[in-house]
Parts: sequence; structure tokens; C-alpha cells
Amino acid sequence: MADDADLLALDQAVVDSILGGAPLPGSGTVVHLPDLDFLRRDDAILVSSRGLPGSLSGAALGTELTTIDVEGPGGETEDLAYLEVSNASERDDVVRVTVRGRLRRAGSDAELGLSAVQVTFRRRDGRWVADPDTVTSAS
Repeated sequence: MADDADLLALDQAVVDSILGGAPLPGSGTVVHLPDLDFLRRDDAILVSSRGLPGSLSGAALGTELTTIDVEGPGGETEDLAYLEVSNASERDDVVRVTVRGRLRRAGSDAELGLSAVQVTFRRRDGRWVADPDTVTSAS
């Protein structure tokens, strides 16, 4: 079963691929999030803390990742664009990581979905490996 450290490492691998073009572990596949430029704010990207098992880093990629809490009433005075990272363990040896762009309209609780990327990892010989046949992207 994947523990929190495994889940955070897999989340980080997908974010590294999206932000810096790093190949996913064991596959050489690079994933792209079509709305990434829309999500950037002055070389920083906001990341929802919802569902994250820890903090993600963008320092090695030259991008600041700022974790925010998007729960509760929206009191923003401007639209809030951010990444939401989630993972689900289907079986002991399979984890699916999803990264979605989200937009919360100013002064509203309503969230709009932007593009998304989903990657399935399988544990092989003690290592997590991305399955290139299961990498999907939607806009």
C-alpha cells in the first residue's frame, strides 16, 4: 500500500513533469497541462492544500508553489486560479494521480474546472513507475 511519503513523491513527480518537463518515473513520458500559463501568477503557482499529504516544491523548477486553503466561503476580490492535486490508490500496487487546473470566481464559492492530467503509477520491483498507456489529459 502506498504511504503518505509515496503519495507525495508521486504527486511531486507529476507536478515536476508539468512544470519542468521532467519525464515521469520509469516511462520517459512528459505530461503537459494546457492551462498552465493561465495558472501562473508572477512566476508563482497556487496549489490547493485539499487532499495533499504534504507540501510540494517547485524550487528546482524555478517556480514558486504556494499552498492555499480553498475550503470555505470565497472572499477573494479577484478570480483565483490554482492547481488541485489528488491521488487515489486503487490497489496496493496502483496509484492514480490527478492534477487539475481550477478557477474560483471572485466573491464566489463556485469553482470551474480547467484542464486536467491523470497518471497511473504501478509498483514494480519496489519502485513506482508511470504507465505511459494510462496518461490522459483533458481540457
